[in-house]
Amino acid sequence: MLNIVDSKIGNKAEGFTLIELMIVVAIIALLAAISVPNFMSYRNKARIVSAVSTMGQVRGAMASYASSYLGNPFPADDAITDWNSLATVCSAHGASLNSTEEEAGIAFISYDCYDSDDNDEDDTYQLIVRVLSVPGALDGSTIIVSPQGVFKQTTGS
Repeated sequence: MLNIVDSKIGNKAEGFTLIELMIVVAIIALLAAISVPNFMSYRNKARIVSAVSTMGQVRGAMASYASSYLGNPFPADDAITDWNSLATVCSAHGASLNSTEEEAGIAFISYDCYDSDDNDEDDTYQLIVRVLSVPGALDGSTIIVSPQGVFKQTTGS
């Protein structure tokens, strides 16, 4: 008789029940539902920070350009028409930009050099770029670079 009782105790099933496993899966799903939107937000912010940093390099290169050429403080409109021409001008003046827009995470929109004080001398510029893979409604999806600074704006879409 003693052997029968011992065998029942020794045959106890080991493992998890289906309900325990379902609870664990539900907890993991809840944690994922909370963390994925945060991860996407941080990823977008990191893309914007990277683009602002790159545009800071561009701004420094433009200041170097202005100090190098008397009577022509910034490159003319036709000198910078796309990312490649921007990278060429900037690399000649100390900035190290990625070779393509995609690698930099930036889409070149426009560059304008103009006269800000009606003295017939182009004395300022405005460079506008769009940060790739960032929602347009997010502050920083569009970046404007000028001698006054690097400014983040929304695209509006």
